[in-house]
Amino acid sequence: EENQRELDWCDVVVIGPGLGVSGKSRERAQWFLSRASQAGKPIILDADGLNLLSQHPEWLPYLNEQAIVTPHLGEMSRLCGKTIGEIQHKMAETALEFSRKTKAVCVLKDACTVVADAKGRAYLNMSGNAGMATAGSGDVLTGILAAVLCMYLSSWEKGPEQGKKAALGVYLHGRSGDLAAEKYGMHSMTARDLVRMLSEAIRRKEERL
Repeated sequence: EENQRELDWCDVVVIGPGLGVSGKSRERAQWFLSRASQAGKPIILDADGLNLLSQHPEWLPYLNEQAIVTPHLGEMSRLCGKTIGEIQHKMAETALEFSRKTKAVCVLKDACTVVADAKGRAYLNMSGNAGMATAGSGDVLTGILAAVLCMYLSSWEKGPEQGKKAALGVYLHGRSGDLAAEKYGMHSMTARDLVRMLSEAIRRKEERL
C-alpha cells in the first residue's frame, strides 16, 4: 500500500542509488520496476538497480521506451556479457544494441558518454572532464536526468524523444562539471560542486537556444 502511494505520487521512478542488493531491496526494486512499467511512468535505472537487473535478466521485459539505464563500463559488461575492452572498442554499437533489445534509452558512461535509443540514434557527449570521476557524480547525473524528464513531461512527446531528454541531461551534467572545474579546480571539485554549478549550466544553455 505504501509503495502504491509513492508510485501514484511521483512523476519519475528512480531505482538504484543507495538501494543495496539484499532480498528486500530486490523485491522492492522489482515491484517498482514492474508497476511503473505498467503505469507508463518514466523509469531511471542506475547503480544497484543495474546490478539487480544483471542478476535478473527476466526483468528486461519491464523496460520500454520510457526507461533510461545509466551503466558505466563495468555495469554494462555485466548486463550484456561483453568484456570492458570489447565495450570500449564499440561504445555506440554496444549502447545501440542494448537499446534495440530492450527499447530503453541507454546512457553508457565513460570519458565520452554515449546516449542511444531504440530508433537507432546515438548522441556522443563532449562536455565534462576527468575531475568528475568523484564519489557521488553518478548520483548527480541520475538526479539531473530525473529533473529533465519532469521538466518536459507535458511539452515533449514521450517515447522516441526520451533519448533527446537523456542527452540534454548528460550534457548539463558535464557542463556543470566543466564550470565546477573552472571555479574549484579539477582535482578538488566534488559532486556537490556539480550541483552548485547546475543552474549556471542551464542558464548558459538557454542563452544559446
